[in-house]
Amino acid sequence: MNIVKDAKNFIKDRDALVKKYGEGNDTDGYSVKGLYDPFIFYEFDEKEADLSHQFERELKNTILHWLTVEYEYLTSEEAIIETIEANEYEFTKEGKLI
Repeated sequence: MNIVKDAKNFIKDRDALVKKYGEGNDTDGYSVKGLYDPFIFYEFDEKEADLSHQFERELKNTILHWLTVEYEYLTSEEAIIETIEANEYEFTKEGKLI
């Protein structure tokens, strides 16, 4: 669950897809041959969309995991005690903040 690693893999996979369905070279770059063969462009477009959706799902899952872990920590007894001590909060016997 590493966003940078996932993003680099997505870029690598997408670049490989462009090279597969495209023409050009490493110096000048590549472009998909859709202008000359619409079927190739359509096929590329579908595969690129699948890659994008997969990356988006991975990204959402990673962010949701991080948020869940952070929420669980922030609502834990340990975090609450640390916050009270760090801010030097004082309370009355009834539990009201002084």
